Amino acid sequence: MSNKEFYQETFSQVHSRVPIRWEDYAHMKRHRHAARRLVMLAAVLAVLAALSAAAVAANLLGLRELLLPKVTVDVMDGDGVAVPGESRAVDRIGLSGWLDSPEGRAQAEWDAFLAGYDRDGAILAAIGNEIDWDLLEAYPCYPAVYTWEMGEKLEEIAGKYGLTLHTRRQAVDSRSDWIGMAGGDFLGDNVPAPGWMYEDGTFHFDGEGWVDGHGMMDYQFDRMVKGSLNDVGLTIGDVDDYGQWSHTASSGVTVTLVLGPDKGLILADLEDSFVTVNVLEGTDQGLTAADMEAFADSFRFDRLTPALPLS
Repeated sequence: MSNKEFYQETFSQVHSRVPIRWEDYAHMKRHRHAARRLVMLAAVLAVLAALSAAAVAANLLGLRELLLPKVTVDVMDGDGVAVPGESRAVDRIGLSGWLDSPEGRAQAEWDAFLAGYDRDGAILAAIGNEIDWDLLEAYPCYPAVYTWEMGEKLEEIAGKYGLTLHTRRQAVDSRSDWIGMAGGDFLGDNVPAPGWMYEDGTFHFDGEGWVDGHGMMDYQFDRMVKGSLNDVGLTIGDVDDYGQWSHTASSGVTVTLVLGPDKGLILADLEDSFVTVNVLEGTDQGLTAADMEAFADSFRFDRLTPALPLS
C-alpha cells in the first residue's frame, strides 16, 4: 500500500462488517462523538457492585492505571443525534500499557501534548486539504501528526522513554495468516476479520466470538508490542461505572477483566506486549462476569509471546 493510499484510507470512514465505532478507537482527531445511556437500571448497578468496585477504588492494575486526560464529546439524544451546545467530559484509556511503564508514560505525554496543541484548530485549518507528502513519508503510522513540529515532538517523546516509532504496517487477511504471523493459534474458536500488523508485531483486528449461554459477541483485539510508541486510545465513558477483577485464564495467563454498562475489557500484560480485548457490549446487553471469564478462557494469550516481527 502506498503512503497516499494509507493516508486516504486512514482519514476516510472505516466500514466494518460489524457496526464498530472506529472513532472510539483510533486517536486521529481530538473531537469525538460518543453515545452513552443516561439512565442505568438498578440491576446493572448491583451487578457492577458485585464485580469488585473495591478493585477500581484501590487502583489495582486496572482502568485507572491506563487513564489518559479526559476528552470532551457531544451529548447525544435518544436517536444518537448531537444536542446543540451540549457536551461532556469522558474518560479515555491508552492501550500501550500501564502508566508506570515507558510505553504508558510516553503515550500519556504524547496525548497531553496533542490536547494542548492547535487548540483552536487554526493550524489544521490553514493546512486544509494540502497534504505534505514528505511529512507523511516520515511518520506513515502516526496520522495524528500534521506538522513537522508535531513530528519532532513525537520523536522527542519516543527518545525520552527509549522507544522506537512504527515505520510500516501490513494487511493481514485471513485466520491462517493471523495464526502464522502471531506465531501460534491464539484465537481458539474466535473469528478474526482482516486487520493490520506493524513491523514489530503490534496488531489490531475486529472479530466475533461465541460464549455459551450468552451468544455471539463483537470485539476488537489489540496487541501493543513493548519498545514502541503507540498512540491508540479508547473512550470508556465514566471509569466509576466499571467493575474489575483478576482472572487466571485457561491459558495460564492472569488477566484483568473489566465490565461496564456498554463495554467489557480483557487486559493482559505479557512479557513483551500489552493486549487489550475490547468487547463491544456490557451489562446493559446482558453480559455477565461469568461470560467475561469464559471469553477470556477462549483465547490462548500464552501463544502471543514472544512477538514475531514482520518478515
